[in-house]
Amino acid sequence: MRKERSIGVAIVFSMLIIISCQPSQKKESLIDAEWIIGTWKGFTKNNNVFYERWTREGDSLFVNTNYHFENGDTVIGGKSKIALRNGTMYYLNGMNNKEISWQASEFTPTSMIFKNEAVNTYQTIIFKLTDNNQWEAQLLTPKDTVSYSLKRIN
Repeated sequence: MRKERSIGVAIVFSMLIIISCQPSQKKESLIDAEWIIGTWKGFTKNNNVFYERWTREGDSLFVNTNYHFENGDTVIGGKSKIALRNGTMYYLNGMNNKEISWQASEFTPTSMIFKNEAVNTYQTIIFKLTDNNQWEAQLLTPKDTVSYSLKRIN
């Protein structure tokens, strides 16, 4: 009986150690996503150049302005955000005058995965830092994947 109790205590203790080592999905700040702050240059699948400028607006909000140049003019392509709300990270984008949110399903200091299976557009959005000056984005639907790389320009 004593041996069985010792084994049971050892199993419970081992499980507690394993659970406590799992990364928590709750966050208190966006510090792990700070690598995205800056201005980035990317290319569409048609080889058109575009830019993303990510700025910090406090500890819980990063704002992105997507733009390109056309005939010497700056053309704003859209705005998006990464926000922290009640310990959960979201990617937010305005489409058709409505803000749509994707909830982070995974995030580490080098990657962010956001999901929203209720939308008809991209249901999964992945941002992955490949090195200090480059990151990749993947926008996934059930039938298609759009990928592009961005390189830091400042």
